[in-house]
Amino acid sequence: MKIISTLVVILIVTTAFICGLFTNISTYVNDNPELSIKESVLDLVAYPTAATFRNIRYFPFREINNKKIGFYCGEVYGFVDGLPYGYKRFFIRKIKYADGTSNIGIPVVEKIENMLTQKEFDQLWKERCDTKMNS
Repeated sequence: MKIISTLVVILIVTTAFICGLFTNISTYVNDNPELSIKESVLDLVAYPTAATFRNIRYFPFREINNKKIGFYCGEVYGFVDGLPYGYKRFFIRKIKYADGTSNIGIPVVEKIENMLTQKEFDQLWKERCDTKMNS
C-alpha cells in the first residue's frame, strides 16, 4: 500500500511540474525578450547578482492559431551550497501572439532543486534546444 501511495504522490508532483512548464508567468511587449528571460531565470538561481549568461538562443518549436511557440535556451552560471558550480543549462517557453505581445513560461534550470532528473532534463533539452534537431 505504501508503494502505491508513493507512486501516486510522484505522479501528482510530476504532473503539477509539467503543467507549470506550460503556465504563463509574464506578458510583455518589447524588442528585447532576452531581458525578461534572464529576469525569470535569475529568480531560480542562488546569488542572482553573481549570475552570468551565455549561449542564449531562440529555437522555434511550432505555430498554432497565429501563435508562434518557441524556446529560449542558454546557460547561466550558478552556485550550489555557496560554492561556484559552473554553467547550468536552462530553457523557457515563449509564445508570441499576432498583436505583438508575448508570454513566457516558468524557466527550467538544470540541477535546481531536483526539478527534473538529469535524464528528463537531457531529453527535454534535446527536444527543445538541440541545434541539430531544430535547424
